[in-house]
Amino acid sequence: MTRRTVLQAIAATAALTLAISGIGGAAYSAAPSNKAAAFAPVEFPSPGKSTINRDKTIVVGGATLWFGTLSLDSDANLNEAQQFYTGVMAAQGWQPLSTLIADRVVLQFIDRTHGRSVMISIDKKGPLNGGSHIEVVISPLIVSAL
Repeated sequence: MTRRTVLQAIAATAALTLAISGIGGAAYSAAPSNKAAAFAPVEFPSPGKSTINRDKTIVVGGATLWFGTLSLDSDANLNEAQQFYTGVMAAQGWQPLSTLIADRVVLQFIDRTHGRSVMISIDKKGPLNGGSHIEVVISPLIVSAL
């Protein structure tokens, strides 16, 4: 193993440890905004009152440059969350790639500047709970030479 590989492994382990522990979270916002959910390990916009689901979240990196899955529970309903992400992602420079609207909403965007793609999946929490469950998956943008 080279020194660079060892340092990368240490950095990834540290980022994962911070993500699991919730250290380095952004400020909480009760109103729909482009701020992160309470105690989120990374920065990503979230609608309404959103909280992180630590059992389903695993990210590597930090602040605004990260990869992995961020799992959120929000008081925003399916339509509100879809409208929120459609607007805020475009405002942040993400280009829409595809949209699926059915009993769940799946939005895909790409960020060519930072070489990333994001898939945002929004599900209803349930008929008694209201709100929505949101899964944000950010991965490297793979560009093939076709």
